[in-house]
Amino acid sequence: MRKHILLVTIPSYGHIIPLLELARRIAPFHRVTFAVSQFELGEIRQRELVSSEDPFTLHGIPDGYFLLESEKSQSGQIFQKIHQFVIPGTVAFLKALPIPSPHDTDHKNEGSAPSLQDPVDVVIGDNILGVALRVLHERGIPFHIFNTASSSMTYVSLLVCEDTPSRPDPPNDNQMKFIEAPDPTVTPKPISDAIKTMFLQMHEMTLLAAGIVENSVYELEVDAVEAIRKHPDMQGRPFRSVGPLIPTTERTSGTNGERAKEIEAWLDKQESLSVIYISFGTVAAPKVADMQEIIGALKAIGKPFIWSLRKEEQARLPAELLSEISDWSLGLVRNWVPQKLVLQHRATSVFVTHCGWNSSLEAIAYGVPVVAWPMFADQMLNGLGLVRKGMAVLIQGTGITSDIVVSGEELKSALMGVGVGGVTNRGEDNPFRKAALAWKETLKVATSPGGSSHAEFLELMKF
Repeated sequence: MRKHILLVTIPSYGHIIPLLELARRIAPFHRVTFAVSQFELGEIRQRELVSSEDPFTLHGIPDGYFLLESEKSQSGQIFQKIHQFVIPGTVAFLKALPIPSPHDTDHKNEGSAPSLQDPVDVVIGDNILGVALRVLHERGIPFHIFNTASSSMTYVSLLVCEDTPSRPDPPNDNQMKFIEAPDPTVTPKPISDAIKTMFLQMHEMTLLAAGIVENSVYELEVDAVEAIRKHPDMQGRPFRSVGPLIPTTERTSGTNGERAKEIEAWLDKQESLSVIYISFGTVAAPKVADMQEIIGALKAIGKPFIWSLRKEEQARLPAELLSEISDWSLGLVRNWVPQKLVLQHRATSVFVTHCGWNSSLEAIAYGVPVVAWPMFADQMLNGLGLVRKGMAVLIQGTGITSDIVVSGEELKSALMGVGVGGVTNRGEDNPFRKAALAWKETLKVATSPGGSSHAEFLELMKF
């Protein structure tokens, strides 16, 4: 029987995008509704993350959440507003969900698109929603926790307990720090009160959930996955790695379509493995001094580049610097870049990234070596993971709260070391690209019929 599955997440694109892809994959098996803060619906459609062809229903939660343009680069402010508006709004939303009566044997209109007047059989809820998911347990609605980050982060949440030392968060702190993995062999360092609370809530909900769904691949994180499965609180509770949840196509029409065509035409003119691609995601960006050093490094290397840099970040740079970049005719600085198109193109050589988990998975899936420039939250853990996989070099001293200015010389050295142009600065075959391509093949096998992610997904569909 096709069940009605509700997916609910927070208004953050690092969470929205993989859960939308999960919704698409579930839809051939079950009827699906995707719910997120009403505030985000317009931008989701504007970004073409959904279309009328998608086989699921999109629902806006009237939780009162909003974000000013000036707040979009303040990770701490976003986190605070999620707790102020989204969590209580989600509680009210979940309390009002219709659920099947004990006498229902099937649903009406089983073949049609669902609405939230139809009883909900199962919920897949974003782990950041924390205690809001307790409502589902109280109402007897089975739910799975969705973790949009790495399996290592899930393991961190299981290690944090009431005895974990913590420190107060500074008042008016609008930026989130790095999250460190606790080392069980040493005395744990104090973590932020807010982060501790978040992990404790995740841990509590794990004890109530039917299972955990992970946007990862077993072979990428074998040690973390095995540690999770052996944890006492996970006994009898499935942990399913069903990733990477990367959309197979990048919808581009209208203005974005024209921009994508421009970028693809420019890439087609470049030599193979010659282009440096730079993107720091949708929230954080380096300091102005760091960006000036990046420009200096690009100028010194003299290789073509594409830099995805939001308009508000471009406005922080001296006008003469942006003008100088345009005069080089070497690179493109754009407010929006079709990332999957760029990473898959034969011309792309290296990806300078903040190491958000989605970007990290895309680098692996497309076999592109990385210069890791983490900014906050789990991004340092992700960057170190890419380094251990042999496909990345980590820039030291980065971070949204760091006072260190990364030198252009260090970035130049990292880019040449990883292999701009397909070879390292020592002239040998590029070991970083070899490692990246090997991991790309691992993901391809995992998502093919009989592979680990494919098998885990089919098990999940049995709900």
